[in-house]
Amino acid sequence: METQEQIAIRKDLLELMQKHGFKDASFTSKLRHFDNSVSKWVSSLENPGYRLRYEAVKKIARRFKGFTLDIGCGPGLYAKLFEPHQYIGLDFSGGMVVRAKQDNPNHIFVLGLADRLHFANSTFDLVLSVAVTEYLENVTNHVNEVARVLNPEGHAVIVFRNGYEQWRERDKNILRWLGKGVEEKTWIHHSHKPTDLFHPALRVVEEKYLGVHLVPGVFDKRVRLNRLLEKCITSKAIRMKYCSMGLILLEKEGK
Repeated sequence: METQEQIAIRKDLLELMQKHGFKDASFTSKLRHFDNSVSKWVSSLENPGYRLRYEAVKKIARRFKGFTLDIGCGPGLYAKLFEPHQYIGLDFSGGMVVRAKQDNPNHIFVLGLADRLHFANSTFDLVLSVAVTEYLENVTNHVNEVARVLNPEGHAVIVFRNGYEQWRERDKNILRWLGKGVEEKTWIHHSHKPTDLFHPALRVVEEKYLGVHLVPGVFDKRVRLNRLLEKCITSKAIRMKYCSMGLILLEKEGK
């Protein structure tokens, strides 16, 4: 049952979409998915993969202070890494925004679209885009917006579904071979490579890959073996093939 606040936020979102002529055939199902899974995302850091990317972003947040925009903030899990006066969280899910406000009453959270940011040029020192690109139909618009709202010499962190990886199809084939069903999503999760996230004003400072899946999941259900390998495998070539996530740290060119 939606609260009055969620209903009001949903109305604002529809108006925002109409204003920008936003079209995405799978948008409604994505919105429903996130609105209905708020509690799941609140506890998502219990998942080893999500914890890995949280710790990676946490290390970067300690290095770069300043006014921060957290795109796709969800229930506000990353807000605690920043002082309230230096942070704005943005999400398209009313349910997520409501929960984020409840759990972080001193931080600011707003409704918005990842590829239609309603902020002025050169507003933020740091922009986070954690697991956002996989849900977007046009990632170029998103990267353009990230570059636009960044201050000169500002930084952006983009965590994306790894487009180099080879383990997902391998695991699906193993499940089929074992006679087990493969879960089908109602929309496509888009994978990317760093080159897909290119912008002429943004320079790649760091590139890394997280979430090793060298051992097929059906044989490592508790991910203990893969978590051990996470610490042992340093080869970038291997990590590119067998990690679920990529992370790039970008710096915007100065004036």
